[in-house]
Amino acid sequence: MFVRRCIVGVLIASAVCAPAIAQSFSVGATVVPHRTAVRAQADFPVPASSRRLTTHTFGSSWYVPDAMHATAAFYRGAMAQRGYRVVADDTRRDAVSLHWERDGERVEIRLQPVLGDDAGTRMIFNASAG
Repeated sequence: MFVRRCIVGVLIASAVCAPAIAQSFSVGATVVPHRTAVRAQADFPVPASSRRLTTHTFGSSWYVPDAMHATAAFYRGAMAQRGYRVVADDTRRDAVSLHWERDGERVEIRLQPVLGDDAGTRMIFNASAG
């Protein structure tokens, strides 16, 4: 008898809650790039005295010996000179995320200050082609 009451209670609760859940439920998807952006990687500008830290198929990470906001200003100018269109520019006190597009290639640059080094920035560069 107890088991039947619990099951009935769950069914009633499900029927009552289902419309509310259906109205607030959303689904998102991230499409993983499948081709490298050859042109974007070939002409990607890097500030003077920067050191490459890692490399992968879609980009690389760098140590830039400049403050984060100065590095962001460098990229805003350099990417515009190369014909890129700004897609997103999210600037915060502790991070900067920049996105550009040119001829079907997308470039993302994420910047973070290096801990313990006010004049240093960690830069992550990713480029993909659609």
